[in-house]
Order: sequence, then structure tokens, then C-alpha cells
Amino acid sequence: MFDALWDGVEWREKASVSVDKEGIIQAVGKRSGGKTQKIGGIAVPGVVNAHSHAFQNAMAGLAESCPEDRSQDDFWTWRELMYRFALSATPTQIEAIAAACYRRMRRNGYTHVVEFHYLHHDERGASYRNRAELGERIMRAAEASRIGLTLLPVLYQTAGIRREALPEQRRFVSRTVEDYLTLLDATVTRARAYPNVNVGIALHSLRAVPTESIREIMSVFGDKLPVHIHAAEQPKEVEECLEKLGARPIEWILENMGGGPWLNVIHATHMTPSEIVGLAHSGSVAVICPTTEANLADGIFPLADFRTARGQIAIGSDSNICLDPAEEIRLLDYLQRLSSGRRNAAWTSGEAGEVLLNAIAQGGLVTSGRTGRDDGRAIAVGMRFDAAIIDSDSVALVHQKIEKSISGWIYSGNSDCLLGTISGGALLTRSAGQSIDARLDKSAKKAIRDLASATSS
Repeated sequence: MFDALWDGVEWREKASVSVDKEGIIQAVGKRSGGKTQKIGGIAVPGVVNAHSHAFQNAMAGLAESCPEDRSQDDFWTWRELMYRFALSATPTQIEAIAAACYRRMRRNGYTHVVEFHYLHHDERGASYRNRAELGERIMRAAEASRIGLTLLPVLYQTAGIRREALPEQRRFVSRTVEDYLTLLDATVTRARAYPNVNVGIALHSLRAVPTESIREIMSVFGDKLPVHIHAAEQPKEVEECLEKLGARPIEWILENMGGGPWLNVIHATHMTPSEIVGLAHSGSVAVICPTTEANLADGIFPLADFRTARGQIAIGSDSNICLDPAEEIRLLDYLQRLSSGRRNAAWTSGEAGEVLLNAIAQGGLVTSGRTGRDDGRAIAVGMRFDAAIIDSDSVALVHQKIEKSISGWIYSGNSDCLLGTISGGALLTRSAGQSIDARLDKSAKKAIRDLASATSS
């Protein structure tokens, strides 16, 4: 029983949620009598982290030194450090780092993570005996941290359009589409042993996947699995696509891949007005990663225009320098306010927290390969019960009306405003999770120290 519940459409006071053993909601409403667990707090839709590279959490804060030539300090210089970490991480380290990273995500209000997983091979670039070895390490990490997982094995083949892959990319590369399909099949097979895991497809980008490979993959899968692709993150990428493909990234995707709820475009930062409308009308989801995009100086997503065109959005933590969805949503909105000079730049009516959280909850369901509802409810019969539980008695929110609590959490609070989270019907309170946190953090700390030592220049 909760003090109140926001299902994405309406508020309910003194609300209860009944779930089956798989965590699927059987009833939502008021309950009297019978065995009911009193949780308290305010239940709101849990947030799907729609784009994560878990191992990058190990290098958080290590790429902030100013180089001598500041004009070259951008995504591309950051990537050099990322490669060093990627080449050095062992399977055990990857699992430990991911488990602690996911645990912090869940502690802060994420209830499901979509892992854009491109580490496939050993340090020499050779396949493991278990082709899905590193993917299964991610599954085990999610299971240990008790968070739902959509695992996206990434197809990665080139260093740029029509350019051979670099030696430092050897752990990512599938030489042929057949190699990738073998990896994908092994991943799907291994995922059957993990009840809270499903699998989708990631095509890294037009820079890293030849267009003929994209067409071959799409001819096999079409809209059968969720497909994720990076696009239009940096101006340099847009320029390369124009030069080599004769089209901008989003333009090429819309003309050659179509669109729909199965297609998820990561970043989509640099779009023309026609691309904004085209992507929105295609039904595809734009996955925005505000903290990482700001950290890498990528640019600002055109949220107001995209939402005006009725585009679907989700958020991701990407490089995992920030693992708090409230901070991510707050920055998403604040960047729009700063660039437009208006406080209501991202919505036209209603309570800002409710509007943004519900849009992100609905888009997140789509990105993770789960079916949402046409009526916009994210906590409803037949859906997996994923929720964040706001503590209305926290110092930041104690003066708020219930209807203001989501905005209070997002705009003036943080994870301290949460009593806990529910993922797949399983409750994890902040206090009850402390022993698990300590165990996972201990392993992650050792892995991060060892990696930092191995990659220091």
C-alpha cells in the first residue's frame, strides 16, 4: 500500500498494486483487508535507462584534464581514453563494474537498463569459447543488482565510413554480418536463463557499420527486435556522412531504414527542421543522454521542436558519469530553458515533472522492447511493475502537495528523496539494499583501481 500513486495519467491516494510471481500487475486500486504490505511513499513510474555503456563508469572523471591544444578537446580525444579502458578490462572486471553501476542506477530510480554492449572479444580481439561471454557477464551483473536488462549486442565493423577498423577497436569488431549473427544467437540463447533479460540489436552508427551490413541485418530482422543506432551526435559525423553517403545521418536512416517503434536513434543532436519532423512522425524514439552530451560538448537536442512534432523520447546515462535519472531529466529541461530563454520550453501545459517523466517512461518502454499502452499509463494491469517510490516526508519535499511531488523530486531533489524502487514487482528499499551495495561496491572498487593503474599514461 502506498500513500499515493501516479500511473502516468491520474493520481490515486491510498493505492495498492497486486502482482503475480513474474512481477506483472494484476490490479491497481484501493485495497482493504487481506495481506497487504504497507510501503508508504508515492509510487511513480520507474525510469528506463535507455542507453548505457556500463564499463565506462570505471573511467568517470578521468577525461577532464585540459590538453595543450584546447581546440582538439572533444568527443574524439575522450574516445582515446575509452579505448584504453576497453582494451584492458577483463571479464571479471567488466562484471564487477557493471554490477555496481547498475546497483547505483536502481538506487537512484532507474528500474531497467538498456545496455549498448560492444565489448565482445578478448584483449587480443579473439572470440571467447562462449561467444556471448562478455554479454553474459552483463546479464549476471544485472541479476546481482536486481535491475531489468535489455542487452543489445553491437555490430561494429569500421573506424569510419569505408575505413578499416583500428587495432584499438579489436574487441568490438565483427568481421562479417555472419559473425555478428552468431554472436547474437549465442546471446539470445544465454539470455533464456535470466528471467529479467531480453535482447535487441544495436548497429553502432553509420560510421562503424557499412550501409550494406545495415541493409542485410534489416532484411533478416525488420521490426522483430528493437534496433538501436547512434546518429548525428557530432558535427564531424554529419559532415562525413554528407561527403561519403550523400545524406545526413538522420536523413539516410529515414530514407533507408524507415522508422517505427522498433527503431531507437541515440542522440540525434544535429538535425535539420525536416529531419526533426521526419524522425518524430516515423514513430521512432530519440534517446537523449543530456549529461554525456554536455560532458562531451556534443550539442543540445532540439526537444521543444521534437515534442511539438509529437516525437517520442527516452533518456540514457550513456558514459555513466551520472547515474541519477532526476539529474538527467533536470539537465534535459534546463538546457532547453537556457537555449530558448523560456522556462516552459519543453512542455505546453501541465506539471513539468509529470509531463517529462511520463514521456520518458513511455519512450523507455519502447526502447527496452516492451509494449506500452495507448492511454499513456505506465503502471497498469498487464504491465511489469516498475516504480520509483518518492519519500514525501523528505526535507526537499515535505512542504509539497502530492501533485507537486514529481516536480519536487526532479527539480529540487535527488536520490535522497526516494524510499526505494520496485523492479519487476520486487521491492528494494534504500536501507535493505545496503549490504548488497557494499558487496558489489567492494568488487567494483578493486576492478576500477586495477584498470586505472593499467591504463594510466
